[in-house]
Amino acid sequence: DNDTSTTPQKGDWLNIAFTQGAQVNMDYVEFRYGGQGITLPLHEMVNIVGATVNINHSKFENSQNTALHLTDSSGVIENSIFSDNNCGISVDSTNGVANTAYAGCFGIHTTGQILSSTALEIKNNQFIRNQLIGVEVRSGTAPIINSNIFTDNGYPIKIESSYPVITSSQLVNSTTSSNVLGGIAISGYTHFSQNYTLKKDLPYILESGGPDMVPYIDAGATLTIEPGAIFKSNFNIGQKPAFVVFGRLIASGTPDNLIVFTSLKDDSRGGDTNGDGGATTLQDQEKDWTYIGFKPGSGGNFANVSFYYGGYGASENITESYLLADFPVAIGTLDVQNIAVGLDSFVPQYSGNFNKINIYQMQRAGDVSLTFELKENNQTVAIAGPIDLRAIPDDSPTFDFEVTSLYASLIEERTYQLFVSATSSTDGLAIFGKAANEKPAMAIYGIRSVPNPNPALSIDAGATVVVQ
Repeated sequence: DNDTSTTPQKGDWLNIAFTQGAQVNMDYVEFRYGGQGITLPLHEMVNIVGATVNINHSKFENSQNTALHLTDSSGVIENSIFSDNNCGISVDSTNGVANTAYAGCFGIHTTGQILSSTALEIKNNQFIRNQLIGVEVRSGTAPIINSNIFTDNGYPIKIESSYPVITSSQLVNSTTSSNVLGGIAISGYTHFSQNYTLKKDLPYILESGGPDMVPYIDAGATLTIEPGAIFKSNFNIGQKPAFVVFGRLIASGTPDNLIVFTSLKDDSRGGDTNGDGGATTLQDQEKDWTYIGFKPGSGGNFANVSFYYGGYGASENITESYLLADFPVAIGTLDVQNIAVGLDSFVPQYSGNFNKINIYQMQRAGDVSLTFELKENNQTVAIAGPIDLRAIPDDSPTFDFEVTSLYASLIEERTYQLFVSATSSTDGLAIFGKAANEKPAMAIYGIRSVPNPNPALSIDAGATVVVQ
């Protein structure tokens, strides 16, 4: 422009666009100072939609917004440099289900309920000083992100409702700043609605988008975590989980390759992920994040997993069921009207509430009702019943039976006795408590309060979680 004093600026020009069906081959191409626009929806310097790409040895620098935005595109991006942009690459799909909020590199949050079928590989590239994100993956896309080097980006990688395969990432941050984080962000708007495995790579950072916006595993989906993966969080808003499970979470580490859930401030595991240069103290980390919440119908399995600095908002104590007494032989047969059987006495080891009675391999015929009576020194403490066994379906002549309606407080070291009585308007038959399959004939349980062994887990009734 014949002006020797001109200084190029980010956003000096808008973008270059490639549309559906295009074949994009670039080798040794440079894009600089594009991506014009600071209002929503944001623009990108290079926009590729529904195309096949082969980008090699190229540079994308100083974009005011995203340098390279790929939507439903496949191919390879390799040996290229993305530096000093707002975002380096955003991988997107029109399959995503839009959320109303704006954020990230490109715009509207998505839940990614449909898995994108496009095959895209991003490998052996350098991402340097991209202000927000080096590589953003959204909307159900599943690119392979392999052997890339990340230096001083806001986030190296951020995933939102997507399923990338991330391996061999290298982090070489040269600055200490809270705006330069050393982990893979999992957006608080994320819904994992497909089966997916998170690989061991850089630490994962569990983000939040507010009190009710944290990553979810949807019902019917299973998220599997590879041994050695590290997860960090600093979400500590009230009694809200940092990660919610409606489906299944499988975290199976090994003794030599533990899976870790810890504070974002924990530099001893996964390095200085929060970019504070080691300024964190143990006091700062104490209960620095909340917990993983398992909802009714969900499931989980934890083996060789370590939890640190979680439990913000969790209960200090929990209640657990424990065995009061069991009777390993057949209890008896009631075959006349109005008969009672007194069982052996038992002595609770802990004070607490009665929980339940399990009777195994019980049988009945005809009109039979049972009443359970708990006594101490011949004084009635609690009664449950009469319980009409006709409520049991006729096609189940042999069944396991549980009694939970015997409301009583039990005191340790005192002696109690349980009586079972049967009534019948005819000559009904009840055979209860037959030992089978190495079970006792009858087992009596109480509830006690114990310190919460793992405040980083919150398991709702109806969830099944195994911790080994």
